[in-house]
Parts: sequence; structure tokens; C-alpha cells
Amino acid sequence: MVRRGRVPQRVGHQLASHQARDEVVHAPLTVQIVLSSGEHGGNGSSFVIATMADMSQVAYVETAIRGLTTDDAADLAAASRVLADLRNRALPGNMSRDLMRKVAEERWT
Repeated sequence: MVRRGRVPQRVGHQLASHQARDEVVHAPLTVQIVLSSGEHGGNGSSFVIATMADMSQVAYVETAIRGLTTDDAADLAAASRVLADLRNRALPGNMSRDLMRKVAEERWT
């Protein structure tokens, strides 16, 4: 998930930004843009929830100091709530890709 304000940001040279955007738009993954700019749990840091082969879960949370890995049930529940909230605020994958294309065409062409 990506915050809407990050979509028009160019990183490096214009050509490199175009290529990176094209790779994301055509990659076999889903990128969802979070339109809401208000306060929500996703503003604090980035995180990943991984489900292992045995169906146990582990969360990795990136902080300003270091990354943290946890399998604590309370931590996983909190991260899952934040993820559910972000999904509710985000555009579906196809609409997010369309928005990325539109912003790229408006800004970088």
C-alpha cells in the first residue's frame, strides 16, 4: 500500500522514475494507493505480515531506529487491524494502477 501523496514523487532521473513506475504497473503484484491523508495506524511505519508454511504468522515492522520482528499474538492482532483499516481506505489494485499511469502521464511526459 502506498500513500496517495507519494504517487507523484519522482525518485532520481525522470527516465528512471518512468521505468520504475512501468515495472510496478506491470508486475505480478498488487499495489494499492491509500487516498485518505488523515491520521491512521499506517502513518507510523511500514510493516509486513508474513504467513509461514505452517500457517504461523510473523510481523516485520520498520522503525526509525531498526527493524523489529515479532510473533507476539497481540502485536500480530494490532498489525492486522492496521492492515484491515488501510485496505478499507485504499483504492482497488486496478484503480491504483490507473491512477499511477494518469499521474505519470500528467507529471512526467
